[in-house]
Amino acid sequence: MPGTGFLKKDRLSKKTETMSKLIEIVIFILIGAALGFVYFGGLWLTVRKLLFYRKSSLLILLSFFVRNGLLLFALYMIGRGGDWENIIFALIGIIGARWIFFGKINPEKSARPVFLREDK
Repeated sequence: MPGTGFLKKDRLSKKTETMSKLIEIVIFILIGAALGFVYFGGLWLTVRKLLFYRKSSLLILLSFFVRNGLLLFALYMIGRGGDWENIIFALIGIIGARWIFFGKINPEKSARPVFLREDK
């Protein structure tokens, strides 16, 4: 038999549940952004080192496997709980990191579409 505070308690639990889900979404987007910065930062460093490295094919392969291995392992750990929505939020963070990262590297070229660029 519910007491006088039953409905108020029910409303508060729904509010805290919604807030905790929102915090969880933000956390997974931030984790995805961190993964994106590591992934695309590693790609950027690899491309910059290609001219100075004798065995560039080894550097490309090693970088590819390390970056993809780290990313896939992290996405596996995120999705291991069975919530596929968390993987989607992490992927949104990765895509956001890509936009931010490549926008900062070369802002004037990334603002124009490829077919309008003069340096083809």
